[in-house]
Amino acid sequence: GFAVIATTITVNRISEELDAKLSNYLRISTVGLAAPLWNFDHKIVEGYLDSLMLDKTIVFVNVLSADGTVLNRAVPAVKDVTFEELQASGDYSALQSLVMREGKKIGSIELVVSREVIQKEIKSNIIAIVALTLFFLITITGVSVVISRRYVARPLARLQQSAAAIGGGNLQTEIDIRGDDEVGVLAREFDGMRNSIGQLVNELEDANKQLENANHTLEDRVEERTREVVVTQQKLVDAIESTSEGFAFFNAEDFLVLH
Repeated sequence: GFAVIATTITVNRISEELDAKLSNYLRISTVGLAAPLWNFDHKIVEGYLDSLMLDKTIVFVNVLSADGTVLNRAVPAVKDVTFEELQASGDYSALQSLVMREGKKIGSIELVVSREVIQKEIKSNIIAIVALTLFFLITITGVSVVISRRYVARPLARLQQSAAAIGGGNLQTEIDIRGDDEVGVLAREFDGMRNSIGQLVNELEDANKQLENANHTLEDRVEERTREVVVTQQKLVDAIESTSEGFAFFNAEDFLVLH
């Protein structure tokens, strides 16, 4: 789109400049040729035509004087081509004008310029635009790669390393949460998840410690009661064995009575 617009603008500008130059040449020629044609001085007219042909864009000049003499100049490519044919061709710009003197027609001039310069300009513009487009594409691609590596690939690689460390059990791993892009948002979300997991792990550790303490307390109480039972049992056995006579029984309060 840009290339087409730029080329169209350039072509229109050059075409307008070429048409303006053709009009100027024609206007100057009608003034400059008036006296020689009035005086039938064909040598001056021929010299004037030769000077016009020094401009490489002019390919055809034809002057008709009042006495019927035709003087013309043309490049080899259009030597056998008529003015009407050149005027109908899209490769040329052609104009004609009367030469007047004291209100009388004393001749006419036909002038044709080539539009090849426009075609060359179009080719030059296309080449320049293509080169400029390639340059911008290469530049944009290079900048995109640099930006991608710096602001996307590297942060993602660091985030992946942090995730691997956390997955290995290291919940103290630092996560780079800088950046306002999608990677930064993802890193902050991941850091929040890490903190939540860390809190859950701490709560589980506290619960395990409390359970272990409760188990130790229960074990201590069981051991203490067991020791008390063993001591009581041993006292009872010793008391029974130390009785040589009499008997023993339990009273209503469940105490042992020896006789």
